[in-house]
Amino acid sequence: MEVAAVARGVLAFRRQADRRAMADEHRRFRRDLSAVVKLVRNRRFDLTAPLPHGEGRTALREVLLVADHNAHHLGQVVQARRLLGAW
Repeated sequence: MEVAAVARGVLAFRRQADRRAMADEHRRFRRDLSAVVKLVRNRRFDLTAPLPHGEGRTALREVLLVADHNAHHLGQVVQARRLLGAW
């Protein structure tokens, strides 16, 4: 078997593994985001109360931190896709 054929096979396997890893990561992200949304929608949970382990921080602060963090990374994905011409 020639080296180029082996390399193509390895690259094809790697792309498939990357797709699976991204799909797994996407599932975990959606699961965690759903948990945050469920928490925010729970009317019995006081988002403004200090967290017991939060040194005065509130759940609302943490939720806003999650939203800001996700927006930052979404912007990075958009920028990368534009640079790659994949948008």
